[in-house]
Amino acid sequence: MLGGLARRVSLVEKLGSEDRSLLVVDSGNLFTGAWAGANQKQSHIKARLISRAYMRMGVAAINVGDLDLLQGLAFLRKEASRGLPLVSSNLVDPSTKTSIVKPYIIKKVGSIRVAFFGLLSADIRTDIYKEAGDVCGQAATNLCQCILTLQLRKDGGASKAAGFIRG
Repeated sequence: MLGGLARRVSLVEKLGSEDRSLLVVDSGNLFTGAWAGANQKQSHIKARLISRAYMRMGVAAINVGDLDLLQGLAFLRKEASRGLPLVSSNLVDPSTKTSIVKPYIIKKVGSIRVAFFGLLSADIRTDIYKEAGDVCGQAATNLCQCILTLQLRKDGGASKAAGFIRG
């Protein structure tokens, strides 16, 4: 896994030096080593290494996947505070009703403003569509010409969310 990550970092750096309009995103489940009885300390070290590699690549947005939650919310918050561009429109602290990470990220590519938002699986949160539609509406309000979802879903979640967009 990590050998492939090193090659990916090198490729992205090479391509980025040739073309400034390169935009790298990820649909999530980067930090999967915390499951199946893995050593927690070793899993955390590996997750931190992956996080640093993605920051080095200059990734524009990374969806929080279901398996990323196994590292814990504290880890995700810490990596986001370090600059890892984690997004999820439906990862919300149940006690405060506030987003754990940014609900969306806007990047400018040439003259186009692109918004990226992420969705957790409906297995984790079933009430996601209205929240995702609200996030898309906010992005549209920010004059984004393109709104893209990052997800590991197979149930048409982005299409369902689009039905809730206002604005």
